[in-house]
Amino acid sequence: MILLLIRPFAAPATVTAEDVAQAWNESISRLGILPVFPPEEDLHVGDLWAVIASDAEGTPLLGKAVRLAHIDLRDLMHAAQQRQPRFPDTAARAAGDEFRRQPLIEVPPEEGATDAIRLTLAAFPGITIRHSRRIASASAPGWLSFGAARDELEEEEIRILLAETYGVSAAAAAGRLDEWCSAVSTRLLCTDAFARRTLALAVSKHVLEARDGRHTVPLQLRLVTRVFLMREIEQNRIRDSGADARAGAVAPNSTPGGASAGAALAEASFRQAGRTGITLRQVFERPVVFGFRAVTVALPPSSPPSEPEP
Repeated sequence: MILLLIRPFAAPATVTAEDVAQAWNESISRLGILPVFPPEEDLHVGDLWAVIASDAEGTPLLGKAVRLAHIDLRDLMHAAQQRQPRFPDTAARAAGDEFRRQPLIEVPPEEGATDAIRLTLAAFPGITIRHSRRIASASAPGWLSFGAARDELEEEEIRILLAETYGVSAAAAAGRLDEWCSAVSTRLLCTDAFARRTLALAVSKHVLEARDGRHTVPLQLRLVTRVFLMREIEQNRIRDSGADARAGAVAPNSTPGGASAGAALAEASFRQAGRTGITLRQVFERPVVFGFRAVTVALPPSSPPSEPEP
């Protein structure tokens, strides 16, 4: 026997903090970059992270990773900036003009230019994600009939009104990482044993699990090569739910000239609807990082330390 239980008038599921983090990470990942939740200012090009590779993609970075060090890539970024063209700001359209009158040549280098990092613009489309689900059942045991249905619709919209970025090429960063991990003073930080011990202390001890003399949880090193920043964000996540229930009774034709077989004696129906949502609209004092790109290196699993002899 199969029993199907539907609670059409149960309250909609509560949207938890984990729901928000997962929705954010999944949405930003669709843009082709690695997500940062919550968005933060203190994440920079050159940061070296140890990451638990087996954790779910929806897990926030701080829930599965720890920052090991910062590698100075400023000289690489500055050298790349010197070779990149820079074009004029978008001009206002004059009254009566059909088009904006824009200069067609790049802006010359500024006098007294310094080695300061310059942000460049990045455009991200607005994202709308919809999930729908419908559950229904019906029964008719003789003279009594009953039906119930439940609908749920989730809609999420993320709008990053202005995105900016800075970074360095992945090839140049990978070469610098190789040099850094080969240097006597810093190569320890690139080892699986050091990364695993740090993650065990800062994130989770399950990284120390081992079998057949080897650690079983895979780790990665990630060197941040580009960050994407925003100064303002609008995020809306709405969950609509509706439920219907219907019950009726019918009477068989038991007397001549009576009601026809199956005529309805009574019928009742009910409907309930609800909505829950989370909204985040904020302008930040300074730009915060919402995503990044990185050079990723898999760390060969190390062996756990031997147990001391009694």
